[in-house]
Amino acid sequence: MVKSKLAIASFVLGVLACAIALLLNFISRGNIFGVMALISMLFSVLAFIFGIIAIILISQNSNLKGNGFAIMGIILGVVYWLLYVYASIILL
Repeated sequence: MVKSKLAIASFVLGVLACAIALLLNFISRGNIFGVMALISMLFSVLAFIFGIIAIILISQNSNLKGNGFAIMGIILGVVYWLLYVYASIILL
């Protein structure tokens, strides 16, 4: 059994997106627009896409595992966008 590299990438990108967003919130006091914010947006979208692809590949190939990583990557990508929309509404 081999862990899916896409599932691990999805999880790592989701964690990075949320970590960058939290750091930006503490450092810039709510400045949600900027280069780092765009990078964290890209990371969250990629985490979501890679997670979906990983789940599909894991379900098709019995030698792959890492479904939990893929699901957490999807969840973190969605949580990032929910928090981003919430912060955008509150701060604007």
